[in-house]
Amino acid sequence: MAKTISFFDQDNRAATPRAPTPYLVIAINGQKPLAPATRLCLSDVHQVDIGRGDQRRCERKDGVLHIELPDGWMSSDHAQITHLGRRWQLRDAGSKNGTFVQGLRLNTPHDLADGDMIAVGNMMLVFRLSQAPVGDRELTADLTAWSTLNGRLEKDLESLAKICRTAVTVLITGETGTGKDLLARTIHERSQRPGEFVPLNCGAIAEHLIESELFGHKRGAFSGADVEKKGWIRQADRGTLFLDEIAELPAHLQEA
Repeated sequence: MAKTISFFDQDNRAATPRAPTPYLVIAINGQKPLAPATRLCLSDVHQVDIGRGDQRRCERKDGVLHIELPDGWMSSDHAQITHLGRRWQLRDAGSKNGTFVQGLRLNTPHDLADGDMIAVGNMMLVFRLSQAPVGDRELTADLTAWSTLNGRLEKDLESLAKICRTAVTVLITGETGTGKDLLARTIHERSQRPGEFVPLNCGAIAEHLIESELFGHKRGAFSGADVEKKGWIRQADRGTLFLDEIAELPAHLQEA
């Protein structure tokens, strides 16, 4: 049986500090919210010109990245991002409807910070800095748990993919709704284990029933045990046991 649930971090390894890689994500088209997002690496450019075009087009030439977006609310020359030493500075290029950062309209040049949301017309862009090398990438409509434009997360997922067919225990951490169950299922599918994927919400089981649920019981083992029950651990034999909310388990059972 393979135990699953995990996330491992290799960033604690001693390594020479590397300058973060800047990139720009064309994240949301307000008129076509289901259109795929695109990531553009900025490490080899010193200037980004953003304007309106007939279709989405990104072209690199002589250190300048030209981005054209099909948005009638944008101007042909809408905004510009310039690399100034260690800074990336955004300015509005005299557009009719303005350029916004974090919801505020730009009146003067703005030094971009990691995670800044840029609105141009109906388009939403995101400026990011990643400690991992990243390249250009476009998401497809067929999204999976491995689909991401986040440079750091992409690196972690690539490492995680390498251990899917091993018996290594995996710990997945994250806030509610971030897709831990989806990632666990994807790990199981890629593992090619013959057993089942067995999810168990540890926080939904009464404490006095936890041992019986996990390990099973024989008929007559206690009052009310009318039949023999196979525990969740046995059900996940040769498969994957996903212990959701494992921190809700009593400490002595977590050790087991």
